[in-house]
Amino acid sequence: MNYNNNYGNIMINNSDLVEINYSQFNSNIGIEGSCLQFLNNQNLIIYQSNFSKNVAQASGGSLYLLDTSNITIDQNTQFKDNVAQIGGAMRILYSQQMYQRYLYSFKTIQAQFDSNLGQIYGHDIGTYPYQYLIYQGNDFNKKSLIYTGQLFNTDQDNLILQNIQSGGSIKLFLQLQDQYNQSVIIDKQSFMNNFYPQTLIQELQKYSIEILSNSTNDIIEIKGDSISNLHSYDQISNSFLFNNLQISGFPLYQITSTFLQIKCSNQTYSLLDPIDATNITIYDKLQQNISNYICKKCPEGSESCYSDIIILQQGYWRENNQTDAIFQCNLLNPGICDPTKQNGCIEGHIGPLCETCDYFGVVFKGNTYSQSMSTIGCSKCSSDILQLFFVLQQLVLFQMDNVFTSMLDLLQIVKMIQ
Repeated sequence: MNYNNNYGNIMINNSDLVEINYSQFNSNIGIEGSCLQFLNNQNLIIYQSNFSKNVAQASGGSLYLLDTSNITIDQNTQFKDNVAQIGGAMRILYSQQMYQRYLYSFKTIQAQFDSNLGQIYGHDIGTYPYQYLIYQGNDFNKKSLIYTGQLFNTDQDNLILQNIQSGGSIKLFLQLQDQYNQSVIIDKQSFMNNFYPQTLIQELQKYSIEILSNSTNDIIEIKGDSISNLHSYDQISNSFLFNNLQISGFPLYQITSTFLQIKCSNQTYSLLDPIDATNITIYDKLQQNISNYICKKCPEGSESCYSDIIILQQGYWRENNQTDAIFQCNLLNPGICDPTKQNGCIEGHIGPLCETCDYFGVVFKGNTYSQSMSTIGCSKCSSDILQLFFVLQQLVLFQMDNVFTSMLDLLQIVKMIQ
């Protein structure tokens, strides 16, 4: 069989056995397999044949195979100078029901491959990306390889990040490779501008990578850019970027014996410091509310935070330095709250939201304060006599109110008797 200089391929589907021998396939052009396309076939045998200078605009320079169970190609068959985006010589794909059984099982393909080109990946045989490499570092040229894994292998070690600070940001590069250890290289502009064939664009759109925690006790929390796709693909490093990944929890390098140490970076805080909590083991902490011990972002109403310090904005109040419950002060007079002052209140003010006056000088020793008649605030009493006068005045008003209320009740009773 000779099939040369054609636009389009020959499609063969749903056959029990297909044999191709002593055939020539040269200089053909197609989209998915420029020469032959096989769909849902049981057995394919090719021997003593030649495939050269064929071009597929999407995948499978010469052959495109989907769900072909058994593929046998002898050593006297040659694939030379064929080109495609994926799988320069051939593309082999399996549906979800079949890929675990047949994927990467190429022992029966003994063909000779010479100078084929898979522009994205798979110079000779293209299937799916085979493995991935994860690098850590602020710059790809100054990175370190921290993990290598296989995409279709569920029985492998988890990624372990070390020497990172809880709540801090890290940058990861994830690089895909094919079964030949060649990097997957995607032309981002061709993808974004729809220069690739539509079938290829639809396939690449499914490339989405997410970093998840395998923690079942919520001791690890992942925030920030934990999902990467082609929109965050870096053309220079040919990697999927995780540019601002934030991990909060208990990094391994901070665990010493059975005790835990946490150090929060700038703009993160943890009010409970396990360093000071002696005689409390990590196992005790895991049984408590773990969110109290991880580094958290600065709360609303704060100006900044670090370690176990929270600096409040003007006009906000909290009960003490051991709580992160922050409240906005009285809107009519927010200036009565001052986080730099004693108990977070300006002079003369005490209590929740600083709305009570220090009538008896409990907090501000040696001075007493009373409710100002002219402003919403507390004024310093000039003498003990004036303070006594104010207290007596309040007592008289209270008694007059009681007498007036009692008189009204008496009149109502008399009226009922009449």
